[in-house]
Amino acid sequence: MQTEYAYRMRGLSEALTALRTIAEKLAKADVHTTVILLLGEDEACDWYVFANLDNPRPHDSARLNATLSAGGAPTEYSVDQLRSRPDLIFIDSGAFNHIKEGLEFFVLRTPHRKAARQVVSALRGIG
Repeated sequence: MQTEYAYRMRGLSEALTALRTIAEKLAKADVHTTVILLLGEDEACDWYVFANLDNPRPHDSARLNATLSAGGAPTEYSVDQLRSRPDLIFIDSGAFNHIKEGLEFFVLRTPHRKAARQVVSALRGIG
């Protein structure tokens, strides 16, 4: 059975911290993660992190929820619901390093300068 954990994050720094923690502390649990950025008015950024876990053990589920809730709040949205929105400007799935590389590429190609600056700042902060 697959369980999805869906969170709206306070910002990209919190999303990246959660993804890195998941990669480090839940590596054996085979968690699949997705990051989504929606762009609102005045280029306000809404970051979402989704994590799917197959047959979660209670302690893995608790650790995943604690990691994500440290940087955000649960949301009722699904990946499919957000994927179809017109304000979607970034989506990537995979391991922490893959998503980080996707964000680096996003900075190079996006016309949304405010969002790009936010991504650059968060990437610098995460190391």
